[in-house]
Amino acid sequence: MKNFIKGCVINISSMLSFIYKNEDISFIYYHDVVEDNGFRYQKIEISTFIEQMNYIYKNGFKTLLFRDLNNEHESEDKKVLISFDDGYRSNYEVVFPIMKRLGLKFNIFLAVGAIDKNSNYLTWDMINMMKESGLVNFGAHTYNHVYLTEIKSNNMEVEIFKANEEISKNVGIVVEDFCFPYGAYNKNIINYLDRLNVYKRLYTSDGRRKIAKNNATIYGRIGIENRDSLEIFEKKLQGKYNFYYRVSRCFNRVRQFRNIKKQGS
Repeated sequence: MKNFIKGCVINISSMLSFIYKNEDISFIYYHDVVEDNGFRYQKIEISTFIEQMNYIYKNGFKTLLFRDLNNEHESEDKKVLISFDDGYRSNYEVVFPIMKRLGLKFNIFLAVGAIDKNSNYLTWDMINMMKESGLVNFGAHTYNHVYLTEIKSNNMEVEIFKANEEISKNVGIVVEDFCFPYGAYNKNIINYLDRLNVYKRLYTSDGRRKIAKNNATIYGRIGIENRDSLEIFEKKLQGKYNFYYRVSRCFNRVRQFRNIKKQGS
């Protein structure tokens, strides 16, 4: 029954793709890239990743950096913004050589507190080598990879401002892009960050439509799962899963709210 309902929602999502896709740009994201034992959205196997990047290359997609969105206009070109969350070491050791060979651009959201401190994550030297290639751009993913919906404003000094300062100091860029850890956000945190006027763009993980606030623009991304077939990957690039992800995230939020209420009763 569950699979039947999922199939129905995906079919509806496919029909609504012309509404839910972010203009003519696809926004997809990954995390870690591994040799084997891929797992859901967190770890994608190298062979699968290479197949997907070859698809993007052979089908003539224009790949975008964050900063390209400053001057991007609607066109007939097929465009995709590829991002990686957290800043895993594989982004340099595995992803970077593949993308250099194909000439594809990508972006990394850095969980700054782990950079140069955790052996599974990037170093500042690696980040700067990627930056110098002109193929990679960087954004912030908080300092400690926390749920922004659960912290108070005084923590923002670390999670937002310290994270930005560390990136600026070590990479020499102004941070204009931010992604919510765990895909967790609500209206309050969106409005708070918009009022701060720190970032030009905020990215979610639920396929939502582009929304321009007073100071920041919100973009919804679609996660790529290790088990995705090439057919599913193609549909995700076409925006045919955006509405499905939007609905799924809403149900997840309701479920989380109910669990919190149960724990408090």
